[in-house]
Amino acid sequence: MRAIFFSAIHELACRDYSIEQLDAWAPVAYDMAAWQERIRAIQPFVAEIDGFPVGYADLQTSGYIDHFFVAGAHGGRGVGRTLMAHIFQVAR
Repeated sequence: MRAIFFSAIHELACRDYSIEQLDAWAPVAYDMAAWQERIRAIQPFVAEIDGFPVGYADLQTSGYIDHFFVAGAHGGRGVGRTLMAHIFQVAR
């Protein structure tokens, strides 16, 4: 999930944010234990292509979506659309 998060921000969001903002949002160095706990806490849905994770998103009981990220190499290929359709289905 961390690789997806990092590439989504540094490869896709780079069109809309400065390098300083990107580095603050997704720094190279991070606390792995804190990251793992965060992912466990949000219990994300994971999109896969050929068995490899390419995106993930969560839906909290309040309806809040905390994480919604697609790997940079898979942007614009319908991964996000599929994740959102799943979220809508679960929310119903």
